[in-house]
Amino acid sequence: MLDELLANRVRAIRCWPCFSLFEQAWLEQWISVATSNSANVGEMIIAEGLHARRLYLVESGRVRVSRKLSSGHDYTLGTSGPGSLIGDYGLLSPGIHSATCRAMEPTKTLGLSIRRLQDSLAERFSQTSVRAWVRLHFSLRYLRQHCSFVLLSAPPFLPLAVPFDVLAVSVGLRTHTPGVAAVLCC
Repeated sequence: MLDELLANRVRAIRCWPCFSLFEQAWLEQWISVATSNSANVGEMIIAEGLHARRLYLVESGRVRVSRKLSSGHDYTLGTSGPGSLIGDYGLLSPGIHSATCRAMEPTKTLGLSIRRLQDSLAERFSQTSVRAWVRLHFSLRYLRQHCSFVLLSAPPFLPLAVPFDVLAVSVGLRTHTPGVAAVLCC
């Protein structure tokens, strides 16, 4: 039963492109020392503005992701359900959570150590390649959330796209290029 639970958790983590850099054994070890958490309706899982120590895999339930407006009201950015990763923006410098996450229903999460992940990345890669890896992860996340028919307005995405090559294509031309995640139309 434990082996099946671990295998399911590794599969869920592997769905996220950023974890393709890690071997199965490392992911299993990282997940095996993670903390299982439960949250009741309305309970805070992540607090905006606090130092990020963990990112969370939502295993069951639903989570509301929100930011505090200058008016003091909460603005809902979205919701996350089983298989979603929340708190991953804490990987970016300065390592502060950019949103609050609250359970919308009874929710179970798996808390994964950001420090352990960062230490492993530092051992494996230079600082420059780690920055490119993190940038790519967030670029892909942005595309997943905002892309419609593979068309995307470029201005909010361009700061993330600095390390990518530009491929100009004619309207209606279909390309099959290894490694191309999306086509940006400006």
